[in-house]
Amino acid sequence: MAEARMAVTPLTRNEWSMRGLETWVDDDGVHLHFALTVPPVRFMARGVYQFARRRWTKFWNEFFPVGPAVVVPVVGGLVWAVNRAPPDNWFRSGPVASWIWDQSLKLPFHGVMSHQAHVTTLAVGTGLLFGVLLARLNRHLLRLLLLYKGWLFQKPGQRPSLLTKVWGGILKLLSGRKPSLFSWQQSLPRLPVPAVRDTVDRVLLSMKPLTTEAEFAELSALGESFVKNEGRKFQRYIKLRSWFVPNYVTDWWEKFVYLRSRSPIMIHSNYYGLDSLSPPQGIGQCARGANIVYRFMRFKHLIDNEQPFNLNHEVPPMCMKQYERVFSTTRVPGRECDQLVHRAADAKTDSLVVLCNGRYFSFRIYTSSGALLKPYEIEYQLEVVKQMAARVGRPPLAAEAELAALTAGDRTTWAVVREECFSEGLNRRSLAALERAVFVVVLDDGTPQNFTEMGRLAMHGDGTDRWVDKSFQLILFANGRASLNVEHSFADAPVISHMFEVGVLSADFHGPQYSADGHNEGYAAMLAGGAARKSGGGGGGGTGAVAPAVGHLPKPTLLRWEVEGALAESVAKAKEAAQALVSDFDLVVLDHDAFGKGLMKKVRVSPDGFVQMALSLAFWRLRGRLALTYESAMTRLWREGRTETVRPVTCDSKAFVDAMVDAQCSNAERARLLRVAVETHTLNSKKAMVGEGVDRHLFALYVCGIGLNTESPFLAKVMGQKWTVSTSQQPQHQTTHWNPAKLAEHAARVSPGGGFGPVANDGFGVSYMVLENRLFFHISCSVKGCAETSAMFAAEIERALADLKTLMESVTEAAKKRQ
Repeated sequence: MAEARMAVTPLTRNEWSMRGLETWVDDDGVHLHFALTVPPVRFMARGVYQFARRRWTKFWNEFFPVGPAVVVPVVGGLVWAVNRAPPDNWFRSGPVASWIWDQSLKLPFHGVMSHQAHVTTLAVGTGLLFGVLLARLNRHLLRLLLLYKGWLFQKPGQRPSLLTKVWGGILKLLSGRKPSLFSWQQSLPRLPVPAVRDTVDRVLLSMKPLTTEAEFAELSALGESFVKNEGRKFQRYIKLRSWFVPNYVTDWWEKFVYLRSRSPIMIHSNYYGLDSLSPPQGIGQCARGANIVYRFMRFKHLIDNEQPFNLNHEVPPMCMKQYERVFSTTRVPGRECDQLVHRAADAKTDSLVVLCNGRYFSFRIYTSSGALLKPYEIEYQLEVVKQMAARVGRPPLAAEAELAALTAGDRTTWAVVREECFSEGLNRRSLAALERAVFVVVLDDGTPQNFTEMGRLAMHGDGTDRWVDKSFQLILFANGRASLNVEHSFADAPVISHMFEVGVLSADFHGPQYSADGHNEGYAAMLAGGAARKSGGGGGGGTGAVAPAVGHLPKPTLLRWEVEGALAESVAKAKEAAQALVSDFDLVVLDHDAFGKGLMKKVRVSPDGFVQMALSLAFWRLRGRLALTYESAMTRLWREGRTETVRPVTCDSKAFVDAMVDAQCSNAERARLLRVAVETHTLNSKKAMVGEGVDRHLFALYVCGIGLNTESPFLAKVMGQKWTVSTSQQPQHQTTHWNPAKLAEHAARVSPGGGFGPVANDGFGVSYMVLENRLFFHISCSVKGCAETSAMFAAEIERALADLKTLMESVTEAAKKRQ
């Protein structure tokens, strides 16, 4: 939590902004920045259509989970009953009807309508109001039902309890039919606020294996004082806040941990995702990229139209809020706090920006009629961009080609340069085009030969060719491989993994395919149609006009920049800083193919717990001690939930590690301690998911202390501790598009996952992917700050995994012999 503590400091500059208008106040005075853009008529028409569609979906979401199937018959029945009823009937003269009639006489429209129209309008309005009230009552019941999390604590393979079965039946009964993507948002319960005493006790328990007796006694005393004194005050504010916001911690977490941080986001915040193990062979850079772009845009279409996803597992509804900002989102730097700027699905978010050979190009991904370009058309556009980049009159200036280095450096420095050099003229227009793009495509000349090399290129390139402010960048290498670079503040890895699975991993089994010549199907026919037109075939008359096959495609536009003077100097300094970050980043992607999840399930041990115990053992062997370790857990079972921290190092895990390094300890005892440690870890992970974690509540308490200008020695000590090992397990097989667990062809296309930089300067970042028959680890550290290398830690991880495999197999075999 040290990075969070550094970010939570009092504001010294007031900022306010809205679309088209930015206002800020500093020592130089009041700054105003206003811009107005009028798009073409066809774009405005499309924007109106998108706006109307979203409002229509939002209207029906107000009735969820009742839905149109209930609301329409209710309204229709009420209108029929009121119009057919005699004047003395309850529907026309009862107390409720009389009150509604009296209230309607106060409305301005009652005098311009006939009596019959007036009655019908009131009946429709009353029916809709009744539907809304019924839906809200239903949503309240769903929120109460979703507070139950007992299903999560049942052991794998165990039959559901009677209570869970009854709960599931009632939940299904009240859930309605065909919910949209965001229908469940209003029905999800709020993240509960733990008791201060419970959080402090959990902190102390997690710190016991990492401290001496004297240190633990001191921390315990500070914790007891906190519970009895300032903790009560902070807790009251958090409780009050939880009543008025969807999630008491999420917006603070986004602001103070991500957006207030002034550190470079390249390596320190952004993360990467890698291509599949066996991508399609013989497919070119532009052909592969076009297919992925097309699939990503189809994924965006689902989000824009709030269509539900085909998720792999039937679980209780989860929060989908993070999907809203996957596309058309940019992190805009500020002097003291960045902001996330998201542009809704309208006509101004219909373009991609392509970075190729140091130049930026923009082209619309939709035709003028609003149709998404086909994969072969996108491939053609990418090829045109490569040709344009090669034949532009002059090579790009160094500062122009290295412009993206500005986004990789210190956030305040980038904010100042942005204000001074991108606030008007050509630079302002080009930057606006880049920031409103759906996402950025990078056509990279690199040809990575292994996943470690690909991971480094995906994470940072050469430090000057990744626009890391965009929500994500699709990086296409010259050998046809693909990867992602993702900005972290808007969403967490499972959301991007889902998109990547749909757009890259399972794309080869569904949707558009490639032809034998390595292009997308239809590409050759499109070019052949163009050639026939130019040569006079097909009645063209040999005029040499642009072929209809490609003439409808919007021509890519070169984004131009003015990079002389102060801006060129700023870019040069940013490049120097970015390349210093690059040279200090050490990464190893470990492919452990000796075994995977299958073995762990065979010996009946949780895969995640198994891996975490291996990491603890490996770190102890590397440094002779355990370290404070971070693992992220999902909290999307709650409204606007993101993550919670699991602390894998426990008293039980320490006992297991001690047994493993004790030559006198028997294998049977080691195996027993491993199972105990894994069970403790699994329980803690589940508790974190249901709101019984430690660190998000601690963080909120700390923010309250800063806001109230009240110091807390306990929070200062706990929040100041660094995460020496930061870990995260990446999800796989989230959708029904494929089945890599059972089909060998699909298993060959899985991804090794992705990675991130270390949190502590002298620590490690470890991201891992657990597959059926193999494991992948992405291990990173600082070259200057860490005494060891990532390769050294990787070797210890392999050794620990091999030892645990031997241990569990020997104990299992011994148990069989005794039987």
